[in-house]
Amino acid sequence: HKVMLNGHPTVIRESIKWVDLVEQMRRHWNYCDSGYPQLIALYAKLVRQKIILHRKWPVFPSNLDVHEKQWKLPENDINLYFQLAVDCFEYLETMLKLVKCIRDNLSGSAQFSPAMVQCRQNPYSALIPLL
Repeated sequence: HKVMLNGHPTVIRESIKWVDLVEQMRRHWNYCDSGYPQLIALYAKLVRQKIILHRKWPVFPSNLDVHEKQWKLPENDINLYFQLAVDCFEYLETMLKLVKCIRDNLSGSAQFSPAMVQCRQNPYSALIPLL
């Protein structure tokens, strides 16, 4: 995900072959209702959606840094723009679910000692800037 955010030009082409593995990982961790397994499943879903979004819309770079010139799709069909909006909103919805899950997971931290809270927060420190 970090490499995709950096916008390397070949990252999408190279990551497409791993979509099935990411989906298997998501399904594996999806059976738990709360805690870290749910976070892993949501993050895997987010990465999978990002890869599929860029495979479907190769006009956009992997870091979604779109300039005005790139907004023109090959065909000027309103249905293409609508489908692009739906795909982007699905990606954003998954991102918001992941953020909510992180917030919910940390909300129970008030009952723990400061050292335990810090241990619970450490995995998120690397993830949050990526969202």
